[in-house]
Amino acid sequence: MDGNHLLFVDRIYGEHAERREVTGTELPPERAFHLVDDDNVVYEFYFFERDEYTHQFAPWRPEPEIARERRYPDPAAVIEYREGERPPRSFAFDREYLRFHLDRQLELRTTQGVPMAVWGFGLNRECLERRRGGLEWLGDVIALFEEAELGWTLLAYRDAFFGIADNPEAKALLRRAGSGDA
Repeated sequence: MDGNHLLFVDRIYGEHAERREVTGTELPPERAFHLVDDDNVVYEFYFFERDEYTHQFAPWRPEPEIARERRYPDPAAVIEYREGERPPRSFAFDREYLRFHLDRQLELRTTQGVPMAVWGFGLNRECLERRRGGLEWLGDVIALFEEAELGWTLLAYRDAFFGIADNPEAKALLRRAGSGDA
């Protein structure tokens, strides 16, 4: 590479039998990022935690857990986090779970001293409707990104399924992001 260009290396989420949606087990971040010997590399990942929530009722997702209504936060929802050989951990679906999952991704930054960014995050319109907690999720995720001094990109501002452009509260939250008021 050269000093004028950045190389973005995306996290591997697993394919076929390794994907969480199939196995219920996360691919450990230390296996999910391929380190590149170059000073102009940024390691990136997406953040749709939990996708059973952020993708609820998504027509392209056939899994039964996607086809039911979810809320955030939901202290009664138990998340069994499984990853590699580590013992499973149980979490309520709340900000502390989101923090744990984000911190787990950011361990590469800590152990390797490399820059990281979120290339895409978001939630579908279903999460913002009928008091499903979408604004709370969005606010918590943005606050966690800012606490971690992490660059991020919102996925699909204007989209038929994921877009938030028609939600005044979500737009106001995004305007406040970066100002320290999110």
